[in-house]
Amino acid sequence: MRISEMDDVFEEQKGAFRNANQFRDEPTPNNKVAPVRSDADLYMPVKALNQFSADWRIKVRVTKKYEVKKWNNARGNGELFTVDLVDADGTQIQGTFFNQQVPKFYSAIRENKVYVVSLGSIKLANKKFTSIPNDYCINFFDETEFVEVAEDSAISQDAWAFKQIKALEELQVQSAVDVIGIVIEVGQIGSIKLK
Repeated sequence: MRISEMDDVFEEQKGAFRNANQFRDEPTPNNKVAPVRSDADLYMPVKALNQFSADWRIKVRVTKKYEVKKWNNARGNGELFTVDLVDADGTQIQGTFFNQQVPKFYSAIRENKVYVVSLGSIKLANKKFTSIPNDYCINFFDETEFVEVAEDSAISQDAWAFKQIKALEELQVQSAVDVIGIVIEVGQIGSIKLK
């Protein structure tokens, strides 16, 4: 490589470094005031997560933390617990902690608190095990970062997807659904025989 070519490469790298500095929090010679960043700049929306997502970081509220479940089958035994998460856009996703992560994370995670979460594996959701309306779920591991942050009123404490009662017959059997209505009549208690 000739010296003139090396100078060109050096100038390109110096320019790239200068451009990268504009995103730093502290002032630099070319950037006297640090830019104000919104959450949209810092966190990936949950709806953007997929199996090819890498180096993601989300800001979510834990809307539900389930009890620890233990299993024992032909492949072995273990334990797990799941959490339902929602972000500021109202997109939900379920996350699962397995085996050695259970004692590490279970007592630290609290319902209705806001967390910044990173380092997990995005998988296709098994609809047999979740009612969350998301095609993906997160499997967490030992390196997962699940850090509680200050309350964020932009993230809803409830994650409902209400359907009209008349639309229920269009849903697949065994679908999970949120409905709201008014009871207009209460009948007598009866009994039925199931086969």
